[in-house]
Amino acid sequence: MKYFLFCAGLWLALVASAQAQTSLLTEDFESGTLGGFTAVNGPQTPAWYAGAAPGNGPRWSGNTAAFVSSNAGTYGPLSGLNGVVHLYRDVTFPAGTTEFVLRFDFRSQGVLDVHLAPTSYQPTAGVRPTSPAATQLSANLQNGGYYSTAFLRLPATVAGTTQRLIFTWASSSQVPAALPAVLDNVEVTAGPPVALAGAYTLSRQQPRSPRNFQSLTDVFFQLNTAGTSAPVTVAIPAGQRFTELVPQLWGTNTHPVAFQKQGVGPNPQLQGGNIDLVGAHHVTFDGLDIAPGPEAVGPEAGYAISGAFDQGSHDIHIRNATITMRQTQAHTKGVYQRNLLLASAGPGDTALVNRRIHYENLQIQQSCHGIWVAAGIGNVPDYDVEVARVTIGDGTPGNIGYPTNGYEAYGMYFMRVNGLNVHDNVVQGVVSRTNFAVGIYVYDLMGPLPSVFANNRIRDIEFRHPANPAMSPVMPALAMGLWLLQAPASQALAAGHPVRVFNNEISELRHRLAPGASVPTDRNGQTYGVLADLGGFATSHLFFAHNTVAVAAPAWANFSSSALLVRTKNASFGTAEILNNILLNTTPPISPVTATTVQAVVNIGIAATQATPPLTRVRMDHNDLVLTTGAQRYLGTYFAGTPGGTQQYASLAAWQAGTGFDTNSVELDPQFGAGAVVLRPTNAALDNAGTPVPSVATDLAGTLRGPLPDMGAYEFSGTLSSAAGEWERERVQAWPVPFADQLHIAVPRATTTALQLELLDGLGRVVRQQAVPDLAESILLTGLQNLPAGPYWLRLRSPQGHQQVRHLMH
Repeated sequence: MKYFLFCAGLWLALVASAQAQTSLLTEDFESGTLGGFTAVNGPQTPAWYAGAAPGNGPRWSGNTAAFVSSNAGTYGPLSGLNGVVHLYRDVTFPAGTTEFVLRFDFRSQGVLDVHLAPTSYQPTAGVRPTSPAATQLSANLQNGGYYSTAFLRLPATVAGTTQRLIFTWASSSQVPAALPAVLDNVEVTAGPPVALAGAYTLSRQQPRSPRNFQSLTDVFFQLNTAGTSAPVTVAIPAGQRFTELVPQLWGTNTHPVAFQKQGVGPNPQLQGGNIDLVGAHHVTFDGLDIAPGPEAVGPEAGYAISGAFDQGSHDIHIRNATITMRQTQAHTKGVYQRNLLLASAGPGDTALVNRRIHYENLQIQQSCHGIWVAAGIGNVPDYDVEVARVTIGDGTPGNIGYPTNGYEAYGMYFMRVNGLNVHDNVVQGVVSRTNFAVGIYVYDLMGPLPSVFANNRIRDIEFRHPANPAMSPVMPALAMGLWLLQAPASQALAAGHPVRVFNNEISELRHRLAPGASVPTDRNGQTYGVLADLGGFATSHLFFAHNTVAVAAPAWANFSSSALLVRTKNASFGTAEILNNILLNTTPPISPVTATTVQAVVNIGIAATQATPPLTRVRMDHNDLVLTTGAQRYLGTYFAGTPGGTQQYASLAAWQAGTGFDTNSVELDPQFGAGAVVLRPTNAALDNAGTPVPSVATDLAGTLRGPLPDMGAYEFSGTLSSAAGEWERERVQAWPVPFADQLHIAVPRATTTALQLELLDGLGRVVRQQAVPDLAESILLTGLQNLPAGPYWLRLRSPQGHQQVRHLMH
């Protein structure tokens, strides 16, 4: 059973005629006693006590709570001990209002009941209250043994009376070793809640006041019940931790509400709970981290956004946060946006869909999936979704994906979005042991708004074959960087749907064997850098330019690969431009070679009603197409159905003659260099070898494109490579990792000359640089706290051109 968790009211004035909310009862048990409550324990062993043993409830700060135990000093399961015990207090309810609310924090794996009764009613130990003597407010409250917050509206008929509020705990035969009841932060209020307006703080270190909350639960309750009367900011001091199961936030306010980190230091952190927005409007979370709690099973998502029954969430910003999930819990997602409602079909900003949702500067780690956005059934897409400067994975292999057999793994997953913008992200460390390991997967891309995938780095995507052959999936084992499936015309909202893919770097797509596993021989496996499956209308358009894609299938029979696969089953699909890319397939020799084993750089498949070459709907030129030699290898394959059939071309010259494509393309080794961190070419023959594309003004690292741009994701300048020569013997050391505000670097002892120290972000951009004096043995970088969380690279360079690089996390 799921309980909604809510918060305390505020004492704010609205207008002269409005009635302020007043508190009739507040008890946090911080005196170490039961305060104004009376315990009815009887002769049985379980009894009510007050103390620090069970921990403090989340709504208000403190150290103690009321709890049921066999003694005053411990709290734990009461195995074999049965009992029914009560805790009660009399409350006087004023006349003149009909709105009364009871809120409290609780833990219980037994049965916790709440009753109101006349003051003449005396609870009896060993007996649960019953009607008509007592009115039941809530029955059988149970949770997983961790704190929840309950919110109960009291009947209006209590106005002008004094009632006995009774909490009853009874052991449950269904949970023989149950954690008994804990009760904390009990509050009864009278009068309507007051709308929020202006600036507030959320701090456990400050006392409760009309302008300071002590829990997210409190803030969400106020927003859910009273809304806003003006814009609201909630400042959360750096370094604070909140351990609570937060209620869903409905937030149908018309004014912006922003939760913001305050001050310098680590982000504030929500531990054990999550942020769940349901039909929320105009809400920003800026700098609130999510981390798992001590319980074995936690929320499915760190940040969850969904539609309510009558409206979608809209104008939501989630940014500047680290989201750490429980990877061993199946289906966890750092971000989960979903909407199962059926809105009116159409290209407009319909009321029921989620829209204008933005995720920025996030680090998502230790999760089965990174970001998961799934809109509703049929042609009802979510609208205007942006994912920017997000890092999926902490840089270690297998950081994303369920760690045992059973599920596919996605760095990012999108289904049915109209206007999707995914740019400047890093996706890494994704491992699957079942079907698919995919960096970014997009299903049913919908227009008419364009979809953009730009300036992303996708690397270290792995299918790990299980040791037990019986666990092998029926579907092919698949490792893929970017998988785009455009919605067919029957589901698209309107004609025209441009898909723009540029400045992306995709590499390190692997198949590996789990310990004890043998090379699979009875099923296919596939490695694709990019697969674009086009649908839509004749006016649809794919723009694929300035990407660097490097693939290599394993040297196993029945395993195939392509750097780029573009195909459609729709006879009226639109046009495709494939320009200025570096596409490589370096699959090693395979033995034995079978008819189903095909390695290719480019694979183009179109509908049978299209003409045979040349294909006027595909413009493909100024690319660098690289293929290692061997059997069953083709620089390009092309399928047009009858009468053309499947055509395979082993060389660039044959590809040019047979298709009319790539007249000005080359097949030159870009010479990335062994151990290169970014795939920036160093082969001088590729400098300025592209064709001008005005719509791509910069490269992946932010460098301006020249009048004659370079092929691939990066302009031809500089390289971030591994160490050379004598530096190979001395690895540069840095600590702490992950770093926060400071980073200590030990300079390799063999180095005696002046050096240049550079700190680069995950996209290869220099964010800090500093000279290292002659003979220096160490150096300290400070002031790093405001850098976005994610992967970084530390580079030392000597005047002779030697380099030393180390991977870091922030």
